[in-house]
Amino acid sequence: GRLDERQNCNLTDPTVDGSLLGPSPQPPFGTVAPLDVFGPYSEVYTHTDYARARTTPAYFRGPDGTNYVFYSGATKQCETCRQPIPPGLARLQVVLSPGAPAHLSIDAVTASALSLFSPGSPVVTSNGSSDPIVWVLDANVYRSAPLIGASVPHPVLYAVDGTTMRLLWQSSSSELNVGGKYNTVAVARGVVFVGTDRIQAFGLLTVTSTSLVSALNPSAFGKAVAFTATVTPATSGTPTGTVTFEDGTTVLGTATLSGGQAVFTSSALAVGGHSISAIYSGSATLAGSTSAAVSQTVNKAPTSTSVVSSKNPSTFGRSVTLTATVKSSTSGIPTGSATFTDGTTVLGARTLNSGKATFTTSKLPRGTHSVTAVYGGSSSYVGSASPVLTETVH
Repeated sequence: GRLDERQNCNLTDPTVDGSLLGPSPQPPFGTVAPLDVFGPYSEVYTHTDYARARTTPAYFRGPDGTNYVFYSGATKQCETCRQPIPPGLARLQVVLSPGAPAHLSIDAVTASALSLFSPGSPVVTSNGSSDPIVWVLDANVYRSAPLIGASVPHPVLYAVDGTTMRLLWQSSSSELNVGGKYNTVAVARGVVFVGTDRIQAFGLLTVTSTSLVSALNPSAFGKAVAFTATVTPATSGTPTGTVTFEDGTTVLGTATLSGGQAVFTSSALAVGGHSISAIYSGSATLAGSTSAAVSQTVNKAPTSTSVVSSKNPSTFGRSVTLTATVKSSTSGIPTGSATFTDGTTVLGARTLNSGKATFTTSKLPRGTHSVTAVYGGSSSYVGSASPVLTETVH
């Protein structure tokens, strides 16, 4: 209120101090004074449309024991301005120091461009000391405006994250019926009740948590890996809906929950490290949630190589075709090249085609030859060598 009507201030004796004024000078006064939460401050009694705030703060105790109050109001551009500007909601901290009077300090304001015309008092819902949501009903019209006629704006219900002070949700432009001003919502059994000219109810989403596990970690390239996401609500019940699986920012796929779990299987992860997460989209009664990332390692897939001859024994001067076949221990067909050797002598190298490479020669001398095929590997497959093929040339 006005400086000449504030409560008794005694910064040296907390037993008689009733002001909740902080010990530091406050703008715009330059001295110890009330918090200028929704400004600008004025000593002038003004028309109702110019009022900054007419609400009662809502109390919340954080997980670390810090005491807060949430306060809604209508910030103005100037003392004689009607149009509201942000912020419309502020979080004030109750500062407690041993041997000193308690005082209020502006801790945060709404992060979004939230401006309110005639807000009601805020109401806080939470999961104990966590996940606070601040509900504010704004008449969406000036205090002096009539509430009759087809053109009267409809009130708007806002839900603000009490931790980040970001806007989570707001009702649509015509979702609420026109009613009174400075109304306050009521919450019971997970439902937010709004009284305008009739009672309306909005569901309060139950908080969920999502966890993610990999069935095989590390895995080999081409090997199918099942990722299982489990969604657990803060209260009883079995979640429904879908879960999206992502590798970093890349969407891998979506799976439907069954019994609170969703399974996504992939054999397409590239060799290397992957940060896999599961995002639950939520439902009509449950809030969405995201799992902690699982660091999935994909190694190169092992391979095996074999070599066969088109004619063994063969005749000197006649063509012989050597065929190397490279197979993966997982799914997929290896790529790259295979090198054919006769003992320590390299005969030639050929590119794999559908996992096979062929080398034809008519220059093998008479005698016995120890032929092998060596697969050089690739970015996805480990190299391997075939068993020795004894080729006889007459």
